[in-house]
Amino acid sequence: MGGTLVGLRTTGEVIYLTFQIPATLIREGRPISEAGFMGPVGIAATTGDVVRSAVAVNSVRPVLWFVGLLSIALGVTNLLPIPGLDGGRLLFVVVEAVRRKRIEPSQEGVVHLVGFGLLLLLVGIVTIREITALVNGTFPTLAFTSYQ
Repeated sequence: MGGTLVGLRTTGEVIYLTFQIPATLIREGRPISEAGFMGPVGIAATTGDVVRSAVAVNSVRPVLWFVGLLSIALGVTNLLPIPGLDGGRLLFVVVEAVRRKRIEPSQEGVVHLVGFGLLLLLVGIVTIREITALVNGTFPTLAFTSYQ
């Protein structure tokens, strides 16, 4: 029972921080890049750090903690009201419910296609930035010891 409560509390904290950190940066006028968003390369590099940490402490717990953290972050991100993501589709459903009229599927499809294209462009930019940082030796590493 105690592990379940810790898991629920940690999940709540991660969801809160997912929104609180970028909001604080925007409010303080700092670059959003300080939020620590990661693309595929960053996730892979961090996974390597976590696995090395798990080997060092001879425990699978850091890996399980990271998998949970990553799952929460991906789930929250997927629910953002951005076209191309599930949250974008939910936004269309809400708009249709308020209007009591269906949006033309072809129009909705175009919006999601453009949104998805922009998301792919963003992932590409983040990936290039991360590869450049890895090559230059400036990629941030985690001192991954904060698991429960």
